[in-house]
Amino acid sequence: MIERRYLLAGGCPRSGTTMLAAMLGASPECIAPPESDFLIPLAKAIKGGEIPATVDAMRGFISGHWRFRFWNVEIEDRPLAIEQPNDPWSIYRAVIFDAVDCYARANGKPDWRVWVDHRPDNIRWARFLVDTFPDAGLVHIVRDGRAVARSVIPLDWGANEILSAADFWTSRTAYGLAAEASLPGKVHRVRYEDILAEPEAELRRICEAMDISFTGDMIENPSTDVPSYTQGQHRHVGQQVNKAQAEAWRQGLTPHEIELFESKAAWLLEQLGYDCVAGMVSRGPTFAERLQAQLRSKLIRGPLNKYLGKARRRRALES
Repeated sequence: MIERRYLLAGGCPRSGTTMLAAMLGASPECIAPPESDFLIPLAKAIKGGEIPATVDAMRGFISGHWRFRFWNVEIEDRPLAIEQPNDPWSIYRAVIFDAVDCYARANGKPDWRVWVDHRPDNIRWARFLVDTFPDAGLVHIVRDGRAVARSVIPLDWGANEILSAADFWTSRTAYGLAAEASLPGKVHRVRYEDILAEPEAELRRICEAMDISFTGDMIENPSTDVPSYTQGQHRHVGQQVNKAQAEAWRQGLTPHEIELFESKAAWLLEQLGYDCVAGMVSRGPTFAERLQAQLRSKLIRGPLNKYLGKARRRRALES
């Protein structure tokens, strides 16, 4: 019987978790399905008593979750080997791994042993996930916050102007730093920019830390299943790394946007080893700029993003 493990690649959204999953997913040992947005909602439903802690109820919850539809697979009705049949979290673990196995078999990888879960926000639940999957491996991927801002602002979710983008990056990065602090030796930190600069060296370090065999296909033929729902956001996934992406924020943001971002986040940029343009002497936003940001976020882009996001979901589910 194959011994299977859980690997969480998390961090602030737009930091490269899907890129990393595509690289690791090229290994015959790894399977990297689309994001597991049902994982934490299922746990909350069990803890809150919304569903019974049974195999059938958990399978039904996963199958009915809209994001699981992008896995394009049905969960088979087959008996499961459950370590502790009276423990709801043992059942949870078995049902989750079974869903991943159904996906892996449908995609020609029946002998997988490491599930690469690349939903960024799962890092905030690192303690729960380590308790539930005791042999889990965790990778915290960090990216320059200014690059994250440039990447997230045009999208139909998340921060949509530079001041909220700074708060978005600092708060989401804090989840990973908290996981590192509370789980010493369990979380392996890697920088997005280091993967771009030295992909083989960084991947070898990650593979060694996560007990995965390195293969050249991780660099030459990265592969993961990107559903239509997120293809526009992940258009570079599956391609070989482009070193120029590391510094693209310098042209993508205006000098004033860079200064505003650093006025709120220079302290964290510098602690993570990123060089600042103005740093701690950056001029912060004026009252008018703060007001404009609030109006743009709450009255214009916020409602527009909700509409666009729902429309994108509907189109993807109907296709």
